[in-house]
Amino acid sequence: IQGVEAVVRRLHSRGVPIAVASQSPPARVALSLRLCGLDAFFGDHVYCASMVARPKPAPDVFLLAARRLGTTPERCLVIEDSPGGVHAAVAAGMTCLGYAGAEAAEALAQAGAHRVFRQMSELPHLLRSEGVSD
Repeated sequence: IQGVEAVVRRLHSRGVPIAVASQSPPARVALSLRLCGLDAFFGDHVYCASMVARPKPAPDVFLLAARRLGTTPERCLVIEDSPGGVHAAVAAGMTCLGYAGAEAAEALAQAGAHRVFRQMSELPHLLRSEGVSD
């Protein structure tokens, strides 16, 4: 996704703890991150549904990520692209921004996304408005 690397790089350089919390199998997530050149930014902070008792829309994978990052759910901001993932983030007590094309924006908003955006170029501004980055 165009613009993701710049956002991830900026957060990482500022020391903002970041993680991946995915429904996909660990091998697929690792391959995807490696192919995109993002694997070094997340290190051991890649969590998959296979690591928890219940997959999304249960909050388990997000709660695991928060715990391993050493923070509380209330301090977490989730970027999610599926209604089930939004439900999981909200159930975990996390603020969720929905990333979607025009056809999925309404579904993410109905699932409880705090805000929905369509272009990664919007994310830095949204992060600043949420108090994540300057």
